[in-house]
Amino acid sequence: MKNKLLPIVIVIVALVATYVLLQMKPEAPRKPVHKVQPVVSVYTINDEVPQVVVSGFGTVHAREKITVVPMVTGIVVGKHASFEDGGVFKEGDVLLQIDEADYKFAVQTSEVQVARAELGLARAQQEAEIAKREWNQLSDNTKNARPNPLVLHAPQMRMATAELNAAIAQLGKAELNLDRCKIVAPFNGRVMEENADKGQYLRAGNPVGVIHSIAEAEVAIPLDDSYLQFIDIPVCSGQSSAASAEIIADFAGKKYSWKGKVARTSGGVDTKTRRISVILSVENPYHSTLNKPSLMEGMFVEAVIYGRSIEDAVKIPREALKSESCWVVEDSKLVIREVEVLHLENETAIVRGLFSGDKVVTSHLEVVTNGIEIVIAGENQ
Repeated sequence: MKNKLLPIVIVIVALVATYVLLQMKPEAPRKPVHKVQPVVSVYTINDEVPQVVVSGFGTVHAREKITVVPMVTGIVVGKHASFEDGGVFKEGDVLLQIDEADYKFAVQTSEVQVARAELGLARAQQEAEIAKREWNQLSDNTKNARPNPLVLHAPQMRMATAELNAAIAQLGKAELNLDRCKIVAPFNGRVMEENADKGQYLRAGNPVGVIHSIAEAEVAIPLDDSYLQFIDIPVCSGQSSAASAEIIADFAGKKYSWKGKVARTSGGVDTKTRRISVILSVENPYHSTLNKPSLMEGMFVEAVIYGRSIEDAVKIPREALKSESCWVVEDSKLVIREVEVLHLENETAIVRGLFSGDKVVTSHLEVVTNGIEIVIAGENQ
């Protein structure tokens, strides 16, 4: 019996000893737990009224561009020295001179026809006066008698008058064709293409070149229709003012800029891109100086359009926008605030829902909850 109780006693004694040893163990000092607060960078919103700036790309085209087409047939006997590809000319310059000999002869012939018709009309008038006097003498004793129009030569008068008018019209046409022997520049411009040389035989209606005006250029910038609400467009809105713009181009490794303004929008929506083109006007773009070259037809450029200012909105850095919300610091706590995004630019965004003096977080945090305590970088931590 004693041998059976001995193991039980040993186990009990061991448990009691273990309990006593645990109770005698010294208690470890407790260290205070420090709460870890995220450190963030912030941007303080100022009271500046933001202006919408829209960027885009387009191609330079002259506002006035025409195809040079002779209206008479003949041999080129004169050509302006600037009527070459890239040549610059002035309004009124004679670009091409066609041989006038045949057309001068046509004018002289038409002048003879006019003189002959004038003589015929004078004879018809004289004969009509004589016929009227003779009728009056013969009809003294005849009451209520009406003469036949042929008796008074009325049809003959109308025929003579019509022949004179036709001769005058023919003379006018001959003189017009004589004037058309000179192809005169309608504006100050530049030659884009030319296909005529001295001694060449030209046919009326066949193009011989393409020229464009250097007074004004246009750039079509495709934009989403959502941007149009921020841009003053005179043709669409009926406003007297137009949004200003800046045209930027790379030339020979350097950037140059030209001032412009919004002129109008395109006549429809592009069926492929679903965008509307805003047409920018650039005055005197083809004038070059020692410090700046001229724009060139077909040049690919960047355009910056300065739109309207929005009174009830603010501008923030692009990194402060978290989808459709912003993180605002209030009393050292992070508050998630919903905003209305009005316009996105390269590095900034214009939104509603924030106010001057608000501190928006520009840092990125992995986990964010509304109301967590944070520390602003640079402040005492």
